[in-house]
Amino acid sequence: MKKSVTLVISLLLLLSFTAAALGDTSLENAVPVAAEAKDEKSSKNKDMPVTLKAKSAVLMDASSGQILAKMNEHDKVYPASVTKIMPLLLVMEAIDRGELRLLDKVTATKNAAGKGGSQIWLKEGEVMSVDELLKAAAIYSANDATTALGEHLFGSEEAFVDRMNERAVQLGMADSYFENGTGLDDTTQKHLTSAHDIAVMSRELLKYDLIQNYTTVWMDSLRGGETELVNTNKVA
Repeated sequence: MKKSVTLVISLLLLLSFTAAALGDTSLENAVPVAAEAKDEKSSKNKDMPVTLKAKSAVLMDASSGQILAKMNEHDKVYPASVTKIMPLLLVMEAIDRGELRLLDKVTATKNAAGKGGSQIWLKEGEVMSVDELLKAAAIYSANDATTALGEHLFGSEEAFVDRMNERAVQLGMADSYFENGTGLDDTTQKHLTSAHDIAVMSRELLKYDLIQNYTTVWMDSLRGGETELVNTNKVA
């Protein structure tokens, strides 16, 4: 039960990305778009022992992967910045393999610097460490920082997104398809996932204790204190 609760808390921290990617910093909106219930029926399900104001949900044991409760868990929804769970997983895996280090320097491309929504206002050619970009991505859901990390790892944003989809297939995330690495573009028709798949990739991410050095931080800063990072999730 303790590990199950840990997964739920960690998911809450990670789900704070949603509104931030779209420039919305209110806690009220810091949940997936699909979590707004439109009718009472959606919150009543024999597999979900409590009533939720949500269209879909999953409670998964973080150690075993066993699903303890579920509701419309395979409904495909637009994930917004919950998308960033996958990029963070890829970064953690690269660090674990020794292919990436926290002190490695990353140079921002024009593409990364041009990302809108939640951002740390990277400039083309600006250099930051992997550690600094992880702070920006995990705490503030910065789209430019996330893109910079992906491009640094895989050479281009396209290759970055391809690897996200490959990893989703490897994890058995049959409900998911990513068209970008940030969740910023909500006009897409194919950029979708499900409560089940979010739980799967979140469980995989939580295997790396390092990620909690970032997802549990409420406030931090970059550029010698000039750029403040504030987590919109009040339980962080």
